[in-house]
Amino acid sequence: MNPNPSLSLPLRALAADDTSVEMTLLKKKYAQQEEACSTLRLNITSLTNQLEEQQRLNNALANRNFLKKDVDDREVPVVHDCSDVNTDAIAALKKQHNEQIKRKNYDIKRLKEELQTS
Repeated sequence: MNPNPSLSLPLRALAADDTSVEMTLLKKKYAQQEEACSTLRLNITSLTNQLEEQQRLNNALANRNFLKKDVDDREVPVVHDCSDVNTDAIAALKKQHNEQIKRKNYDIKRLKEELQTS
């Protein structure tokens, strides 16, 4: 047995203190791990919802594109012909527009000179 009984009492007290400290540390560690697990569960739930939404959208787009392709196949394509464009009329309009801008610029310049002389 223990040759010195006076030493065994403080050792038992130290062992109990160590056990309680270890228990407290384990409780804190457990609480932290529980919190991390709950955060991960929330993230997984959120990501799962996002994935399901993306899958629904992809399916909807695929169906829409399939239906659009089916409708486009039935429609007659429209042919565009630009042969009747009057380039002379366009050139005349551009020239007229440039002249209007020149007149306005001249009026602005003249009004600025009048303001400066006043």
